[in-house]
Amino acid sequence: MNKIRNILFIMADQLRWDYLSCYGHPHLKTPHIDSLAKKGVQFESAFVQSPVCGPSRASYYTGRTVFSHGSTWNQVPLPIGELTIGDYLRQSGIRTGVVGKTHMRPDLDGMSRLGITKDTEIGLIVSEPGFDPYERDDGLHPNNQIKNSKKTLSYNEWLNKLGYDGPNPWNDWANSAEGENGEILSGWRLRNSNKAARIPEKHSEHPIARVFHEQPSVTVSQVSNHLGGGLSGHYHGRAVYIGHKAFVAEHTSAIAPEGEEAQGMEIWLATDKEWLARFRLDDKIRDDASQALQALRKSGIETLLLSGDRSGHVQQVAHALGIDRAIGEASPEQKLEVLEQLRADGHRVMMVGDGLNDLPSMAGAGISVAMGTAADLTQLKADAVLLNGQLNSLVAAIETSKQTRKIIRQNMIWAFGYNVCALPLAAAGLVAPWLAAIGMSLSSLIVVLNALRLSRSNKGTPPPEATLGAPEAA
Repeated sequence: MNKIRNILFIMADQLRWDYLSCYGHPHLKTPHIDSLAKKGVQFESAFVQSPVCGPSRASYYTGRTVFSHGSTWNQVPLPIGELTIGDYLRQSGIRTGVVGKTHMRPDLDGMSRLGITKDTEIGLIVSEPGFDPYERDDGLHPNNQIKNSKKTLSYNEWLNKLGYDGPNPWNDWANSAEGENGEILSGWRLRNSNKAARIPEKHSEHPIARVFHEQPSVTVSQVSNHLGGGLSGHYHGRAVYIGHKAFVAEHTSAIAPEGEEAQGMEIWLATDKEWLARFRLDDKIRDDASQALQALRKSGIETLLLSGDRSGHVQQVAHALGIDRAIGEASPEQKLEVLEQLRADGHRVMMVGDGLNDLPSMAGAGISVAMGTAADLTQLKADAVLLNGQLNSLVAAIETSKQTRKIIRQNMIWAFGYNVCALPLAAAGLVAPWLAAIGMSLSSLIVVLNALRLSRSNKGTPPPEATLGAPEAA
């Protein structure tokens, strides 16, 4: 008996195919959809039955055209007799659930004719086009919806407990930003979509943000990202800068303060006229880093650490891990220069990175690999992605590639040698045709069996395709 597998069917409202970065949009970033696309099949010629979301969903559910199933517009229900994918899956013993909004309404007239009410089991199913309702929250909670709803929104209750006032804190805080003068900027407006929510830093779950949970929050406007340097913005009309010391020093007229060097990474904060603060961050070395680097050295691979962090800290990490060479305080341009020099010297270079400032150097490497936790754009431009974020998977992939190349060479040598020896004999009539046919079949069988050694040699090791994402198709 075949095992029943889980099926996850995702429909995104008002999302055109060419608005996805996996299909080449130059600005919009859709990292989660891109991740799913890398694991599946991307269609190049697909279309929907209707430009309106409700009828389009109904066609997905039924496999029929709009004018066949009868749901011709939003809020127009499917007739009660229409079977959906939920009904068919349920007949196979599969439980079906629907989460979020669908724009599908129950056929109340049809239910009334049949004497079916929504408070019965069958009434609940036909009210949700063949699906078991799980969570029907669409994530959008305008004020009129909250006012007219008899149910209490649990998310709003949670926000109220945190001190966010109002009957609809989702709308007033989570879905709103704050202007320079404290005015509320609605998240419903597209022009405010690039602004941070009014929810302060203290409720962020980011590890670094947790350090500031008990600190008062401020609003910085006109924030700009300086690749490889830091951030700039304006606070109460004054320019402020945060990032590496060299970057901040370029934008302030004050003399840089003297002080002992920290062991970890340093982040500096200053205005255009004075230095304000220094933050020290201590990096924890990955648990699998030492083992992975040791395996690379055994394979004869030279390792190089290129980082924009303070040189002393970089050297410390390199020494702890046994890295052959380390360069700190390197800008993205300097990283690229180092890699280009290595390639000019005849080295084959593979770059592993996770930040936006790694993009130039990754482009200059022969092979670029991004960590699964890397920035979205970094993953998009990399030749491969370590989806599980484990460096040991990279080692396994390299070893697999070496073994694959070895087996390919063996098969080519065998095939060439056999054909050189056997074909002249067969052509001269020294070998019977039936014997030659058997010999050719045995030769092909040997090649196949030799190739199968690859799967046996990697038994117990995660296969490369489970950890390495293929380059994104153009």
